[in-house]
Amino acid sequence: MRFSKFYSIVFVSNLDKARDFYSGKLGLPISKERPDIKSIYFETGQATIGVHIPSEKSRHKAQIGRSTGIVFVVPNVAEAVNELSAKGVTFTMTSGQVPERPDKATFVDQDGNEFGLGQEE
Repeated sequence: MRFSKFYSIVFVSNLDKARDFYSGKLGLPISKERPDIKSIYFETGQATIGVHIPSEKSRHKAQIGRSTGIVFVVPNVAEAVNELSAKGVTFTMTSGQVPERPDKATFVDQDGNEFGLGQEE
């Protein structure tokens, strides 16, 4: 079996704010919007990130504001931190804070969902 691609869902509380963050601040192109299921899909190259508002009774509501386990790979973490910080992205850890891991950083979206930055090897 060969997988051609994958997507991951991140649960959010507001689609307009998510669109502003993922498209405006991170620069991810929107591939599809599904207002009927309260979702927007963003392309990253090898993967798609779907942001979705869970229903009030959904067990997924508790997943808003947690670590996503998603790491964006960039050529240079320090440069990416500087560029994204200038756009208003909030970092919870930057490459300079952990001397043994200068190639890693973490940031959060508008709901506190945490993502990583990793450096290409």
